[in-house]
Amino acid sequence: MPQRVVILGAGFAGTAVARALERRARPGEVSVTLVNRENYTLFTPMLPEVSSGAIEPRHIAPPLRALLHKSQFEMGEVESVDLEQCAVVVRNKKAARSSRLPYDHLVIALGAITSTHGVPGADSHTFPLKTMDDAIAQRNETIRSLEAAATLDDDRERRAFLTFVVVGGGFTGVEAAGELLGFLRSAARFYPRVERDDVRVVLVAGGPRLLPQLPQSLGDGAAKMLAQRGVEVVLNDDAAAVDAAGSRSRQAGATNPKRSFGAPALRHHRSSPTSTSSTPSTTRSWSIRICRYRIGRACGRWVTARRFPNPVGISTRRRRNTRCVKRRCWRAISWRRCAVAPRSRSHIKRSA
Repeated sequence: MPQRVVILGAGFAGTAVARALERRARPGEVSVTLVNRENYTLFTPMLPEVSSGAIEPRHIAPPLRALLHKSQFEMGEVESVDLEQCAVVVRNKKAARSSRLPYDHLVIALGAITSTHGVPGADSHTFPLKTMDDAIAQRNETIRSLEAAATLDDDRERRAFLTFVVVGGGFTGVEAAGELLGFLRSAARFYPRVERDDVRVVLVAGGPRLLPQLPQSLGDGAAKMLAQRGVEVVLNDDAAAVDAAGSRSRQAGATNPKRSFGAPALRHHRSSPTSTSSTPSTTRSWSIRICRYRIGRACGRWVTARRFPNPVGISTRRRRNTRCVKRRCWRAISWRRCAVAPRSRSHIKRSA
């Protein structure tokens, strides 16, 4: 009888586990069921490009049924997990019914949720950037702000509608600020009343520099490039409160003097690892969290780098010429996703 494996979550971790079991398991050895609330897997690092219209949503949301060849897929939300009976209850809202999935091994890869870190008003007056719906909602709100600004004669009110605040100096915040400014300036030429200088994008980071996951030189270079393009970079500060009148930083006070329908403040999502302290050690449950700075794809094989001081596990002096796992090709390092593995085979272990 095949071992029943139920995987909760179809992000990077859940999808990688399902595909790895398909490749490595013998015929009839395992039966894999993947559970997710959507029928696609989302490549979240490119959500800012979707919100700016640089790419279409379908480009970063491949359907799961097309990716999986041997595994079964169950669309729905997890209602409960019975660790004693080894079963998961999944509910499909459209069909208004619940199904019970027994398992021998349970893989928990549900990811994390957006955190506002207790900033007053952030839940109701900001736009997160975590899901496909968030990216589309952000784009629609940006277009509505442009249309509203085009109807105003007062320069101050028009600029208030075209002022956007991005909170977070990590990868998502930096990319969202750049994409947002590019989209606004490219669309402004279709609005006669909107000038190029009316658009204002403010990037607020709580640390002393941008991109703290990367070396100092790369963070400083990103800040310099954003400043040259017109993004206002505010360091060593953070959002103190957000309301309908705008966002207020802890040091500078009001950052975005806009009207209630004005520009949104986009918050940068910060993920927390999945906690496993409440899972009994006697059950066959596995909690997985894949760090996107330590996992990559080289020559079609997934590899996982060990923990190093550098987020991608290699020295900065060798980042331009790093060989892949099979030592057959040379590729440039992608600092966001660690596109290849380190040169030395002793620094990696295969996970698929």
